[in-house]
Amino acid sequence: MKKWILVLLFLFSLGPMACRTPLVGSALPKDDPRPERLREDLRKRSQDLRALQGRARLSVEAPDLSFNRPQRLALERPGRLRVEVLGLFDQVAALIVTRDHAYQFYDARSGQLEEGRVDPEILWRVARIDLSPEEAVGLLLGVPTGHAGLTVSGAEVFENGSVAFGLVDPAGVSRAQLTFDSKGRLVAMQRMDESGRQIWSARYTNFKSIQQGDGQTIDFAFDVELRFLRVEAEARFIFSQVELPSDLPDGLFLLKLAKHEEGDSSKGQWASMEPLQP
Repeated sequence: MKKWILVLLFLFSLGPMACRTPLVGSALPKDDPRPERLREDLRKRSQDLRALQGRARLSVEAPDLSFNRPQRLALERPGRLRVEVLGLFDQVAALIVTRDHAYQFYDARSGQLEEGRVDPEILWRVARIDLSPEEAVGLLLGVPTGHAGLTVSGAEVFENGSVAFGLVDPAGVSRAQLTFDSKGRLVAMQRMDESGRQIWSARYTNFKSIQQGDGQTIDFAFDVELRFLRVEAEARFIFSQVELPSDLPDGLFLLKLAKHEEGDSSKGQWASMEPLQP
């Protein structure tokens, strides 16, 4: 069963061409060093890659929402996130930030600023994205974490050099499936809950060379597809601009409403700072 899960995960990572050119996988010996080496490379990259600022088009398909709008994004590990939903002429139509276990959500239609404590479902409530802020930051950076205490299971290598393997917990329950291409880049991942039931899957394509804040150049996925099985929803981020700074100013993750003169009946205005300009 685990072998077929890995095959299906690998085919998912290939996209539309998978149905025409399926590749055959061969089981790796348990002492093959490639899976652990790929895990270690991913861990090191997660330490080096900490922040992102850019523009992307976000499309969401959920049972109660169909959405496709350009966004400006800023995010920083572990869970600092800022998403500006853009309207006509690049005006901010809505904005959400998360930081230090707190969130703020601004709706330009009402001019109201909602604030509260972050919980794992905050992004689902405002954007139909079934991820915690920490998960969203890791996935969009292309370096999801949360694999501590898990061991490799059922590793395979494919004809084009890609390697796929599962991660199981001490009870032997499958908690994740990962696929890396021949260049060692993470191209697909699935995450499971404590019972082994899949929660979400991610697929990374359209890699481009980007220079990080420390001057190093890395391959970064400009197309990220996410599927949330337990809520039957999908999301896709197609980046048009990406910067990978070492860190971001604290002010990006704090919103304030402008104060109006007495007698001014206009709606509140977001006035924490200038909109993101990557």
